[in-house]
Amino acid sequence: MLNEKRMLPGRTDPKPSFDPYSLAFLDQEFDPDVDRSRPHTFKTTCVIGLGGKGFNDIEHLRTRLPPSIRLLRIDHDAESANGYGLWLVNKATGEEIRAEEPSETFADYMRQTSTLFLVGGLGGRVLAEYALSLAMRGKASEIPTFAAVSSPFCFEDKRFDLARQVGADLIKFTCGCLVQPNDWLRSYFGGEAKLVDAFTSQRQWLTHTLLTLHYLSHTSQLPNAQNSQSTGHQMHMGFGRGTGKERLLDSMKAAHDSPLLTEMPFEACHHAVVVLTSGELPSTADAKHAEYICRRFLPQDCNIEVKRLADSRVSTDLYATLLLFTQALDL
Repeated sequence: MLNEKRMLPGRTDPKPSFDPYSLAFLDQEFDPDVDRSRPHTFKTTCVIGLGGKGFNDIEHLRTRLPPSIRLLRIDHDAESANGYGLWLVNKATGEEIRAEEPSETFADYMRQTSTLFLVGGLGGRVLAEYALSLAMRGKASEIPTFAAVSSPFCFEDKRFDLARQVGADLIKFTCGCLVQPNDWLRSYFGGEAKLVDAFTSQRQWLTHTLLTLHYLSHTSQLPNAQNSQSTGHQMHMGFGRGTGKERLLDSMKAAHDSPLLTEMPFEACHHAVVVLTSGELPSTADAKHAEYICRRFLPQDCNIEVKRLADSRVSTDLYATLLLFTQALDL
């Protein structure tokens, strides 16, 4: 069942008044000191929004990502010779600066990119046209490349079939491809009447995923799974929040029970990254305890990494984020 919880042995559920899945801190003004604390480099993280869904994602991300992240957008463009255009998005104002043909201009941006993220809808023609070639370029240039995309509703026929093929190809050429089906969103949030809330939450999850991977990339902590040059990885993300004396156990339990991982077959996970984030850097003891907890529900041969990050906006709470990697599952 979609909402059936798989309980992690241990502490009881947190108090109902405390929301273990709140990401309200993402709406706070980004602390510039957090970004300045990353190692200085002329290269930067680049997020590319593809098509209409990518446009909406970029608009949400624009005010929630640090200044060092570059935002680009590829979409239909009647003025372009091949029908597509590339725009650089000003995060402060939302203003877009049109570049030349994407195929010509993108090479310049690639030379300035340390980590690449692709966002958009799998069923869209723009993403189908460009996502795979961008992922292949990133892999050829040894740039860690991730995709965070949604798949269309199953009743959308041709778009749904296209999404399955494009998604399978993306998994082969990215370090991690996170796929969120629209059908899952509609089921979880209770139907079309709440789709607006569903898509808002989806973009919050997207923001959290990108920020987590961005932090890891700028502290040389990206998952070792990126080193695979063969089959690629499907990525699954769940998170939880804890507070007080038992914040580690509470956050790990909430992450394990996350609705985002309801249909995740833990037994298929071959690589796991646990990211602990708090206002101050979590302790090494917390990291060891988190790994111990993961050993209780992940396969014995699963490679587990625990990373520690600090973000002042989180204050004294502790977020546990699980990035779980499997081979390609049914999209």
